[in-house]
Amino acid sequence: MVKYYATQFGEIPVRLTISCLKRFEQKTGRSIFGADMSDMKIADIELLFSYSLQKGFRATGTTLKHQDGTPVDINDPDIIEDIFDQCYVSFLKDMPSFFKEMGPKEAELVQEAKEESVDEEGKN
Repeated sequence: MVKYYATQFGEIPVRLTISCLKRFEQKTGRSIFGADMSDMKIADIELLFSYSLQKGFRATGTTLKHQDGTPVDINDPDIIEDIFDQCYVSFLKDMPSFFKEMGPKEAELVQEAKEESVDEEGKN
């Protein structure tokens, strides 16, 4: 599922997928399922958003452009920060619906990740 958010660049597509979650875990060393969202650092949420933004553009086959038509580098941290500032509340609100809309295979992987997280918490 792709969600669209209004920004200074117009509507941008965002798609949270299992590969975004994997990239997040590889980069941070933490699972999103092992953390209480209130304990997550804003930089972590921004990182997850940036992966989801990249996935959204790939899924829709579109690119981000300035008003003059020149392309925007969505890998530029300053650009990501500007975009995230404009839509982070919507992204946080939509996170549960992204998980609900994942296909059966993805939902199974998400459930396994949650169970592993609970198992690891029980060992500590």
